[in-house]
Amino acid sequence: MKSCRALQVVPSTRPLLTLGVTLFLMGKIVSAQEGVTNPDAPIFHGDVLLRLAEFYAVDFKVSIDEAMRRLQYGAEVRKLQRYLIEKHPDEYAGLWVQHLPAYRILIRTTDVDRIRYDRRVATSPVREVLTVVDASVSLSQLTATQKDLQAILLNFGISFDAGINVIANRVEIYGALVDDIFDVLQKRNVSLPSYVRLVQVDQLSQPTEDIYAGLSLDRCTTGFSVLHDDQGEGVLGISTAGHCGCASDYCSCQNPPCSNTDPVYYNGILLPLQGVEYHNSYDIEWHTAPGYRVRNLFFDGTYNVYVYGIRNHTEQYVGEYVCKYGVVTDSGCGLITTLNYYWSARDGYFVRVDNDTTNLAEHGDSGGSWYYGNIVYGITTALIPYDDNGHNDALYMPVDNYDILNLCILRDEANPTVPELDDTLENGVVILTWNHGDDVCGYEIHRSESSYFTPTDSTLVIRITANVVSFSSGVGVGDPNHNYYYRIKAITGSDSPPSNTVGEFDFTLVPGN
Repeated sequence: MKSCRALQVVPSTRPLLTLGVTLFLMGKIVSAQEGVTNPDAPIFHGDVLLRLAEFYAVDFKVSIDEAMRRLQYGAEVRKLQRYLIEKHPDEYAGLWVQHLPAYRILIRTTDVDRIRYDRRVATSPVREVLTVVDASVSLSQLTATQKDLQAILLNFGISFDAGINVIANRVEIYGALVDDIFDVLQKRNVSLPSYVRLVQVDQLSQPTEDIYAGLSLDRCTTGFSVLHDDQGEGVLGISTAGHCGCASDYCSCQNPPCSNTDPVYYNGILLPLQGVEYHNSYDIEWHTAPGYRVRNLFFDGTYNVYVYGIRNHTEQYVGEYVCKYGVVTDSGCGLITTLNYYWSARDGYFVRVDNDTTNLAEHGDSGGSWYYGNIVYGITTALIPYDDNGHNDALYMPVDNYDILNLCILRDEANPTVPELDDTLENGVVILTWNHGDDVCGYEIHRSESSYFTPTDSTLVIRITANVVSFSSGVGVGDPNHNYYYRIKAITGSDSPPSNTVGEFDFTLVPGN
């Protein structure tokens, strides 16, 4: 029986794959974006200003000299703003720079004469382009109102964004469902001041950080992005090795499934565990990732690479050259030596990979991706310590075994087919049907009252898995005040193209017309 000590994270001092081999492999891979390395030489301050001026001159159709002059005003503008906030908190209502049609620096204030004749303002080096304009509300009052409204809406669990529009001298509350915000404020008997506006938007601000394979968890490496099938409804998440969430005091080397788990974190944020199988030939768990955008990518040590397909266990072969990434040992490649390596601690079978010159796995690499080009093969589950050359071999679980948790690995085609959507109306219900892709995990159903809409998070109705062949809804049917339109998108983790638009609409018949 192996010891559970094997699950602890230990930093690696093993050599990595040589640069020459790594660069050779990159030529076979379609990359989404470059990694963090930057080959450019440092840029000194004067050069930076000149480069900015070149961009500015093009954007605003002025000479390089005029662009330099305007950009150099920036230091004085910052000084002036700090002074007004500190010395005139009751009158100051904000400052902004206008670039078109003419360059101006504008100051809003509730007391124009007091600010205009303030000695610091009147003698400012930028006074030739400075204008003082009237405001009804000070910046401090706008800020206080914004905070009060935020507290009320947060208490009711309303999703919204909020900001201060200095140019318009008002607070703006942004919502995809403005009517809900208005109803909440009415229930609290909150009367909106004249300087507050509710603004309808298609979509609220979204986190820009993605989550995908090859990122560092607190104990392991993230595996491939997945769509979970919950009786036809799809839920997005991220995978890793099944022993990563097992509690440290639980001997997860035993064959019964892991029944005692510790939380798993990415960047200090909890990834809720949704399912785990750690027994026999299975070493897989999956987590939802609230606040992150789940992408069909894996990091290979240099690039974020798109997943375009999966290669099942029966399609892999002994002697095949495959590559991997783990947060401890980084990138590396090796040869498959057996497709049915029996690991007694798991009482199951895994794929073994060997490289006489490279360490292929260390504690902390578990969950990391195995791939060839844009095709994925499996995730790291264990190491075999020290071959004759002092390097670790690796065991990985083939991608087939994701099925045990009803998980589909997100992937995309290089040139995805646009779904063709059709609809029929039967017994007061709209029924959507479409052509199914051959290698798609599922579809997003989007609905809007606008016939010309772009699918966003705010229009999303449901994610469904590929085994679902249609979608039905009675929302708005027969109601002339609410006509709804639909589009669908394949769930790939990329910005896959949406379908055509279909819809159901009603209108009122007026007698005599």
